[in-house]
Amino acid sequence: MRKHPVSARLDDADYDFLMGIEWNGATTQSEKLRELISFAKLYAEGQRNKEQALALADQLMAPLRQHLAAQTTPTPLLQQLSVHLPALIAPALLPQQDSADSEAQILRASEAWLDTLLRLTLTDPCPGSESLSQARASLAGLAQHYLKHVASDAPVPQ
Repeated sequence: MRKHPVSARLDDADYDFLMGIEWNGATTQSEKLRELISFAKLYAEGQRNKEQALALADQLMAPLRQHLAAQTTPTPLLQQLSVHLPALIAPALLPQQDSADSEAQILRASEAWLDTLLRLTLTDPCPGSESLSQARASLAGLAQHYLKHVASDAPVPQ
């Protein structure tokens, strides 16, 4: 593959942004520019097919995954969010996709995320966090309320 030299004049803000990019170990100006081009390609291709949309959404989670990998005790909630969020985001990246297909994908991804979230409410992923304990209690109450309506075939109030 033939390589072409590229030159550009950037204002201070754009240069600082370029040099601040921390993707895939890029350190030089050329590496960082190649990473931006790679991401732009992924974005353009992600608007054309489901697999590329999922790859783009997954790439968007890379900074969160890097942050979690650097922590000595990452929270299970954030770990699971980084796993499930790409499937929830990907359908929104496909503007020409049939809305019924998008909704079906979002519902499947939401079901998987909700299942994981409910399982996490049974554990204590962050001991000592009062707000997380309150959120878990609220989520558990919401799940019980929903299941009560499902069991009785009554419509679930909005």
